[in-house]
Amino acid sequence: MKEKTEKTKVLAVCTGNRCRSKTLAGMLNATPGCEARSAGTNPILAGRSITEEDLRWAGHVIVFEDYHVQCIRSRFSKLAKKLDIINLDIEDRYAPFDPVLIELLKDNVARRLGLALSVPDNASALYQEDLKENGPFYPSSRW
Repeated sequence: MKEKTEKTKVLAVCTGNRCRSKTLAGMLNATPGCEARSAGTNPILAGRSITEEDLRWAGHVIVFEDYHVQCIRSRFSKLAKKLDIINLDIEDRYAPFDPVLIELLKDNVARRLGLALSVPDNASALYQEDLKENGPFYPSSRW
């Protein structure tokens, strides 16, 4: 009888849940043995705000800035003490599925979690679609 192996569950958190966290979640979900969700720390900007349920579900919480760690610790202080929060320290200057962001994520996640991330088959199309719809990425112009 074959044993069922537990998937690595990761919550990816950035400010607006638009670029960095969505890209990382897409890559993790394309990686065998991984399952991911994404959320944002800013309820006004976030496509999907972080919830206590998300944090309880995740084995790892990956954020991109010190500010994200502070938000989680402030909003979910008791739960935050039990979390494995990993800060990749990647600036908010990349469009969703930007090839440079993809390489940064692959390198950082391999180093920090020992995971070899896969890239979704449609990553290039998603990047081109975002460029066509929104133009070059400048964070201040998006928010």
